[in-house]
This record gives sequence, C-alpha cells and structure tokens, in this order.
Amino acid sequence: MKLTPCGLQAPLFAAMTQGHCRILEESEGGLFLKDLDAGIYMLDVADPWVARCWLKRHHCPEMKVMVFQESCWRSLRWSPGWRMTDCALQVVWSRECCPDTEIELMPATLTDVQILLEESGLPEEELLRMMETGRLYAGYLRGRCIGYGGSGSRGSVEFLYVFANCRKHGWGSQLERALIARILAQGLIPYGHVSAGDRAALGLQRRAGMDFCPGYIAWMEPDEQ
Repeated sequence: MKLTPCGLQAPLFAAMTQGHCRILEESEGGLFLKDLDAGIYMLDVADPWVARCWLKRHHCPEMKVMVFQESCWRSLRWSPGWRMTDCALQVVWSRECCPDTEIELMPATLTDVQILLEESGLPEEELLRMMETGRLYAGYLRGRCIGYGGSGSRGSVEFLYVFANCRKHGWGSQLERALIARILAQGLIPYGHVSAGDRAALGLQRRAGMDFCPGYIAWMEPDEQ
C-alpha cells in the first residue's frame, strides 16, 4: 500500500524506512507490521473483518496495537477479546523548513532525571532509557533551564515538561519547536499524539506549528478476561 509520510501514517512510514520492522500482513489497502525496536504493532486497514483475521493470526497476550483507521478501531472496540486503552489525535510536522526557536537543547544527565522524577512523576525506567539512548533533553533559554523534552526512536515527540515558574510565557511551544528541529536533523518526520480533551496540549501543538491529521488513532490490547 502507498504510505503518506507526512500524515496519519507517519509512524508506519518511519518504522518501514528508518528502523527494524517485520511486515506481518499486507494487501492493496492494508498493512500490519511490528516495530521490532519499539515492540509495538501497527495496523492500518479499513475492513474490520480483515483486521480481526490478521490480529487473530498473530495474536499474543502482550501485544500493543496502534490502529490507524477509525472504522477499524471502532469495530474492534466492541469485539470480544479486545479493549481500547487510549484514543488520540495525531499531529505531524509537514513543512519542509526547520522551525525557529530560542531554546537550546542539551543531553539530559542523571541529575536531570532526578529533577524530573521529583517534579513530574514520570516513570523512572522510561526516563533512564531515553537518557541512555540520547533522546532526553534539557531545554535552555539564555542559559536558564526551563524544562525537558524527549523524542522517540521513530520521530515522535514523547513528552514536554516546563517548570511551573516558567509557564505562561510561550516557552512550551518553543521547547517543542527545538525538539522538532532536532528530530528533523535526524532525518525523521516529527509527530505526536494528543488527547482530544486536553485543550492546553492541543493549543500548544498549534502554536508549535504542528498540523492536525484528520481522524483519531487508537491503542488496542488483548482483553484476556
């Protein structure tokens, strides 16, 4: 199937062109693969019957599936054996130019991880993994650390954290723009997932210059109950 790298299929495109993936099923209008680096599955097919056949054929209890087609995940949501764990809008940087920003990114250290653990409550294992792989950054504005951000191995903006006393200045969108520039420099397409009900996060994405993809993506997991 033909992929749209700067749209809803940005994660699929990245997995197939930038990383180690295994295509499990493919048809003229659908694709099912596993990202071997991230350990997640990606399903892009409109026909729910085909989706259920593919998922049954490759079923394993621990699988986490990113489902792109809304017609598909809405059907799976009510199918026995599956449950939806999250639903989100996808944003993507579709411009050819690199964004301007005043923020300078520096690789995060163990001290930064400790600060983040105390300030934000983010999972320690995930923060350490991102730091060790060079994907966790401290953002500096004129020599002052104003927050942190991370990027996924496929180009996703993983999270943004701005210190409470540094908010309300527009620095969050500046920090994200710095992450976007870093991801672009790595030859990847920046994208992210945002809860539809998080108005603050949606506004930040608009200010950062991200484009909103039509429709929603959903995360599905086997329901063994």
